[in-house]
Amino acid sequence: MKQMILQAVMLIMLIFLPSCGRLVDWGTDLFYQGRDTHYQLDRAREYIQSVIVLDEFTTVGMFDALWLSDEVIALYAHAYAHRNCLSNNAYADMLACNLSKNKKHYMFYVLTLNSYPLGDPYFEWAIHLLINSHCYSPLEVKKVDLAPEYSAMFGFLLTKSKTAYLITFDPTDEQGNLLIPQDDCLILQFKSVQKNVYVSWDMNKKICNNTPQLQRGFYN
Repeated sequence: MKQMILQAVMLIMLIFLPSCGRLVDWGTDLFYQGRDTHYQLDRAREYIQSVIVLDEFTTVGMFDALWLSDEVIALYAHAYAHRNCLSNNAYADMLACNLSKNKKHYMFYVLTLNSYPLGDPYFEWAIHLLINSHCYSPLEVKKVDLAPEYSAMFGFLLTKSKTAYLITFDPTDEQGNLLIPQDDCLILQFKSVQKNVYVSWDMNKKICNNTPQLQRGFYN
């Protein structure tokens, strides 16, 4: 019986194997997938910090923050320019315009659960920027629809249950210059009446030791 089954399998393989190549080609033509782009937007994910806040077993906060560093803005501008077929001059102007904002502001895209909005003092969660042991409130908290390039950077973190915000800070010294962290640590604080959590970035891509590093972690 086993020998008969083996012979049948071999016969089927002899019939169909020679046409496998044609079958694959037919499937590729019928279900055309297009060509993959190579914008390397996944490189921006090292600038995304995330935290889930629990009260016992209940989720009371979930934040995914993307720092719009010069590198992130450059990745966005490159992908945007190619997708929209910008000329070299238009691409250069766009990149320069976006980078100039970083000389005056710290900007973040933040995803939060729809049930926990940001931007109003009476909302449950407040957001601040911590630099050199000082706390700064946002210049602007704006609900936004993310550009496709930024959506791709967030990847699976961006879901229908979350809302995106553009958070802008402008901490300056007495001369009006943008403050630079003395320890190179850029820290976002999310604070409610009962909870206080942080996410942080080292501006030199080292490890910040003065605040919890919460990568998809839990804070009780």
